[in-house]
Amino acid sequence: MKQKDKITGWVYEEYRKYVTEYDKVPDLLADEQIVEVVIDK
Repeated sequence: MKQKDKITGWVYEEYRKYVTEYDKVPDLLADEQIVEVVIDK
Protein backbone atom coordinates (compact mmCIF):
# COMPACT_ATOMS: atom_id res chain seq x y z
CA MET A 1 0.00 0.00 0.00
CA LYS A 2 1.34 3.41 -0.92
CA GLN A 3 1.92 6.04 1.74
CA LYS A 4 -0.66 8.29 0.05
CA ASP A 5 -3.29 5.56 0.42
CA LYS A 6 -2.43 5.11 4.10
CA ILE A 7 -2.74 8.84 4.80
CA THR A 8 -6.05 9.00 2.92
CA GLY A 9 -7.34 6.11 5.04
CA TRP A 10 -6.26 7.78 8.28
CA VAL A 11 -7.96 11.06 7.31
CA TYR A 12 -11.13 9.16 6.41
CA GLU A 13 -11.08 7.31 9.77
CA GLU A 14 -10.67 10.53 11.75
CA TYR A 15 -13.44 12.32 9.83
CA ARG A 16 -15.73 9.31 10.34
CA LYS A 17 -15.01 9.32 14.10
CA TYR A 18 -15.81 13.04 14.28
CA VAL A 19 -19.08 12.74 12.35
CA THR A 20 -20.14 9.71 14.39
CA GLU A 21 -19.39 11.46 17.68
CA TYR A 22 -20.85 14.90 16.92
CA ASP A 23 -23.43 14.14 14.17
CA LYS A 24 -22.19 17.04 12.05
CA VAL A 25 -19.55 17.88 9.48
CA PRO A 26 -16.29 19.18 10.98
CA ASP A 27 -15.76 22.93 10.99
CA LEU A 28 -12.42 24.61 10.27
CA LEU A 29 -11.12 24.12 13.82
CA ALA A 30 -12.09 20.44 13.80
CA ASP A 31 -10.42 20.06 10.39
CA GLU A 32 -7.18 21.36 11.88
CA GLN A 33 -7.44 18.96 14.82
CA ILE A 34 -8.09 16.02 12.50
CA VAL A 35 -5.06 16.90 10.39
CA GLU A 36 -2.92 17.16 13.55
CA VAL A 37 -3.99 13.66 14.61
CA VAL A 38 -3.12 12.27 11.19
CA ILE A 39 0.26 14.06 11.16
CA ASP A 40 1.07 12.51 14.54
CA LYS A 41 0.60 9.02 13.06
